[in-house]
Amino acid sequence: MTSEGGQEVVYFTGTSPDTQFPGVYKVPAGGGVPPTAAFAGGSMIGPEGLTISRNGDVYVTDRGGSVYKVASSDGGLTTVVESMRSG
Repeated sequence: MTSEGGQEVVYFTGTSPDTQFPGVYKVPAGGGVPPTAAFAGGSMIGPEGLTISRNGDVYVTDRGGSVYKVASSDGGLTTVVESMRSG
């Protein structure tokens, strides 16, 4: 959980029921609204674990063997590590 615009936000991994894109999604901690994509699609195959840095960047491991960074500033995806086995 992190704060965004003064509101607590929960991040999670999953697949959009609308687009079927795997990605990182977020929802206000209080709920009440549908989740929005922090990042979806691209080169992610099956995002699994994630962690959030103090500045709001999200790091996510992917079943495809990579670790990605989703920038809090613009939602851009950067590959941090390639060919890694996790879990």
